[in-house]
Amino acid sequence: MNGERGLLRLGEYLVGRACRRLPTNRREERYREWTAELPAILHDPGIRLSWHRAARMLWYAARISRGIPLTSRQQARRLAVSSTYFLALAAFNLWLLARGPFDWVHCAEAAFSLAVVAVRVGLHLYYVHGPGRSTCVHQKS
Repeated sequence: MNGERGLLRLGEYLVGRACRRLPTNRREERYREWTAELPAILHDPGIRLSWHRAARMLWYAARISRGIPLTSRQQARRLAVSSTYFLALAAFNLWLLARGPFDWVHCAEAAFSLAVVAVRVGLHLYYVHGPGRSTCVHQKS
C-alpha cells in the first residue's frame, strides 16, 4: 500500500499523544501494546479496500485517547480555557446592554454566560483543590 509508513507513523503519533496522559509506570507498556495493533489493522485480510483499512487503523489510534481519563489538572486547564469564551460573551452582552436600550435577549445571554462561568469556576476549584478541601484558610478563635 502506498504511504503505509506514513500512516503507521501517524498512528504511532496519535497513540503516543494518548499515552502521555497515562501514569509513567504504565505508559511504555501500553504504548507498545497499542502500536502493535496498528500494522495488524492495516494488513487485515478481512477488509478488502486499502483505504478502508487505513481509515480503520487511524480511527483506532484516535479512539485510544477517548478511553484515557484526563487528570484533574488537565480538566482544570480545559475548564479555564473554555470559561474564557463564556466570560467574553458575557462581557460583550453587558456592553451591548450598556450602549443601547434594554433588550431581554442580551440580558438573558449575559445572565446565562455568567452562570456558566460561575459553574465552571466552581468545577475548576473542585479539580484543582479536590473534593473535601477548603480553598480558604480558617483560623481558630
